[in-house]
Amino acid sequence: MIKPYGKTLVILRDKVETESLGGILLPEEYTDRKLNQGKVIEVGTDPEITVPVGSLIVFNDFAGTEVEWEGVEYLTIPEEETVCILPKEA
Repeated sequence: MIKPYGKTLVILRDKVETESLGGILLPEEYTDRKLNQGKVIEVGTDPEITVPVGSLIVFNDFAGTEVEWEGVEYLTIPEEETVCILPKEA
């Protein structure tokens, strides 16, 4: 697993849905984009980090650096690029 330093978060970005809830295939212009939200899977070494592992967050559009590790694409972002933490579904 990737281990970030400082106030850096490792994010597993959410995938864009290719089909609507009603079963309609969505156009390619919609499905080619990357979402600016994802799950925090690892946090840096700074003890002042406030975003916990497992949080679903929204981050700035052009934040971070994409990293591929063992065939999986991750995004590393500074904690300051976090816009909000989304509530967990009940």
